[in-house]
Amino acid sequence: MSGILRRQAAARCRLGRAHVVYSVAISPDSRFLATAGTKDRTVRLWRIADGEQLTSFTGHGADVYCVTFARDGRSVFSGSADCTVLRWDISRWADK
Repeated sequence: MSGILRRQAAARCRLGRAHVVYSVAISPDSRFLATAGTKDRTVRLWRIADGEQLTSFTGHGADVYCVTFARDGRSVFSGSADCTVLRWDISRWADK
């Protein structure tokens, strides 16, 4: 199994079947993956190298339908059915 398939399988196992993912984004440096749209209205940040979930962000009032990284890779933006766009600071992980 290729490295990318192993990481996808690891992320799938950690996320589980209880969550619906509407959007996925890869950071500009290809180190991180952001997922959005889970039923708990959460944005999740994953390390691609090992499939480990680094953190999750909450704050939307409805399902989250889209996620993207800023060009500098230090922020994630998410859009929700509650008509909000939120910015999440990931510099804690991106600057390492």
